[in-house]
Amino acid sequence: MSDLETFFQQFENWVLKDMRLILKIEDENGNLIEPDRTAFTSRRPLVAAVILMCCAIDCLARFRYGEIDRNVGSSFKNFVFGYFSENVSFSGKSYDKQKIYKGLRNALVHGYSLGRDLGLVHQSSENHLDQVNNRVIIDVFSLYYDLETAYNKYKQELIDGSYQEQFKRRWREYPLIQFITEENVKGR
Repeated sequence: MSDLETFFQQFENWVLKDMRLILKIEDENGNLIEPDRTAFTSRRPLVAAVILMCCAIDCLARFRYGEIDRNVGSSFKNFVFGYFSENVSFSGKSYDKQKIYKGLRNALVHGYSLGRDLGLVHQSSENHLDQVNNRVIIDVFSLYYDLETAYNKYKQELIDGSYQEQFKRRWREYPLIQFITEENVKGR
């Protein structure tokens, strides 16, 4: 299996699948289903799903731009600008790269906060990315669908031969998580 095929398989089976399971948009047979938005309460792990989405965007950005240890912020923002714009996103709306970087990636992942600029919702996608009461509203499900759309666009670019050197540079240093089976650990 090539490095690209391994990357696609790992990202789809581990990263995206984890989020789909948390959001309950995949059934036990692996079929995508429409979420029951009313079933989610404040006790559901929606914030955990958003944190994973931020990590996934970070991951894709670093592969897309071939980043090893520098330019995390600019890579993240460039990826959001290029892959979460109105002509690409599932929602048909553009994301503010600075607010997503500062409010989601930094404030949420590193401080369990959204700051004063963002608000998470899950009951409806109606106000997704709209400004309501001085906050940009982010519908958790729309964010996931836009992440999946961004991933599929990037995947197609890689298949078509674009950004291969950047991908290889990142893959050589930091491939995705490699699970070691218990048998291999015990076999030492």
